[in-house]
Amino acid sequence: MNSIMVKINPVAKPRMTQRDKWDKRPCVMKYWAFKEELLLKAGRFELGDRLDIKFYIKMPKSWNEKRKNALICSPINKNQTKIILKKVF
Repeated sequence: MNSIMVKINPVAKPRMTQRDKWDKRPCVMKYWAFKEELLLKAGRFELGDRLDIKFYIKMPKSWNEKRKNALICSPINKNQTKIILKKVF
């Protein structure tokens, strides 16, 4: 099984419209920069029959230490977050 590890901060894909071609909103530009960086770091990678994806996401600074320690290395429970992260691939 081939494997690849890319260290990059994920960015959620914004809802884009025709206007984004010329308006260049910051959230759209941030997403395109993220996607370009991902392609540069990953290079040409062919998917096999199976795909295992692991995202390591920084915890918010507003969380207290007790909450952070309780959730270290635990899976993401929010289905919406999983969907947004998987859209990148």
